[in-house]
Amino acid sequence: MKRSSVIFWSFLVVILALVLRKIKIGYDAMQYVRGCAHEVSFEGIMKDPIFIELIKNFEFESPTMIIFLNQYALDMTFNWLCNIKDMPNAHKNLLVITLDNVSDKQISTTWPNLKRYNMAIPCLKDRFQSGGGRYQLFYLLRANIAKAIDRFQSGGGRYQLFYLLRANIAKAIVKLGKPFWMVQQDTFWLDNLLDLPLNNTESDIIFDRVGEIPLIAGGYYYVRPTQKSLKFFEKLSEDLEVSYKQDSTYMTSLCSRDDLAKCGFVPYSILSNWAWLDNPSVKSPMIIQLDCETQLEKKLDKMKSLGFYFLEEDEKSCNVSAVKEAKSHVLNRTMLPAVSEKSYSHTQLIIYTWIIQKLHQHYITEFILNKIVYPYAYYFMFTI
Repeated sequence: MKRSSVIFWSFLVVILALVLRKIKIGYDAMQYVRGCAHEVSFEGIMKDPIFIELIKNFEFESPTMIIFLNQYALDMTFNWLCNIKDMPNAHKNLLVITLDNVSDKQISTTWPNLKRYNMAIPCLKDRFQSGGGRYQLFYLLRANIAKAIDRFQSGGGRYQLFYLLRANIAKAIVKLGKPFWMVQQDTFWLDNLLDLPLNNTESDIIFDRVGEIPLIAGGYYYVRPTQKSLKFFEKLSEDLEVSYKQDSTYMTSLCSRDDLAKCGFVPYSILSNWAWLDNPSVKSPMIIQLDCETQLEKKLDKMKSLGFYFLEEDEKSCNVSAVKEAKSHVLNRTMLPAVSEKSYSHTQLIIYTWIIQKLHQHYITEFILNKIVYPYAYYFMFTI
C-alpha cells in the first residue's frame, strides 16, 4: 500500500474516532439531563414563593444582573466581585444564584449585602466539564428562569444541565415581567455595564458576540420581558431538555428565525473577549470576557498570569491596587504578560473562530451555519 494511501486512511480513522467519541459524550450528557431535569424545571422555579418575591422586586428602569455559581466557582466569583466593587450600583443590582449550600454560605459570609437565591441543586453541585450533562442542565435552568421573569407585567452532563438551568431561569424572569442582564464572572470590567445605553434599540434580546460576526458568545445578554422573548426562551428550554446543544450557538440559530425574538448585539468594541488581548492597540472595550479556557482552574490561572487577579492571599479580601493596575493596562492598551502563551483549548477556539468568520462571509455558508451547524455545534466541534 502506498504511503499516501496509509496516511489518508489513518486520517479517516482518526476523524471517525473523534466523531464517535463526541456522539458518546452527547449521549452521556443527555442521559444526565434526563435524570436531573426535574431539579431545574420551569414549573418548580415558578412554584417557589421566595424566587417570585425576589423577581417582583426587580427594578424595571435599572435591570438586575444575574450570575450563577457552585462551590468550585467561588474564587472566580470573589475575583469578579472585587473588580466591580466600586462601580455604582453594580453590587446593588446583582442577584447571585447559588447551586449548593457551601457557595451560598460563603457568599453570605463574605458579601452579606448581596441579594442571593439558593437553589441547592444536587446534580449541579460538582465540577462542570465543557460539553457535559451538567452544563446542558444549567442551560435549561437558565432558559427557564429567563422565561419566568412576564406574568406580573400588566411577563460532561453538568454543562448541559447548566445550559438547561440558565434557559429556565431566563424563561421564568421574562414570564414575571422584568428586564435583566445575564452575566458571567470570568470577565474583566473596565467600566460599568449598567451605564450601557439600551433605549436606542427595539431588540427583544441583546447579546454579546464572538468578534464582528453575528455569532452569540452567550456569557452576557440583556432581555426585555416581551412576548417574543418569552417565546424565544420557551423554544430554547424545550429543545435543550431533549437535544445535545450548546446554548450560545443554538441561540444564534434561533435568532436567524423570523418567528421568534428580534435579536440585537452589543458592539464587539464595547463587550469584547480574549481576542482583544492579542491586539490591544485597538480601542479599549468596556468589558473583556476571558473565556478562552474550557476548565475553570486553567481559566483562573490564565487570568492570574494576565494581571486580572484581584484577591489577597486569603482569597476573599480585595486587592484594590491590582484592580487599578489592570484597569491602567487595559485603558492604556499596554500588552499584559503571558498573553502570547496559549493552551491547547485556546488554540482550538482560535481555529474554530477563524473558520466560522470565513463561513459568515457568504450567504450560502452562513445559511448552512444557522440551519445545520449551529443547532448541532457540539458534534461539529469534535476535537473539543
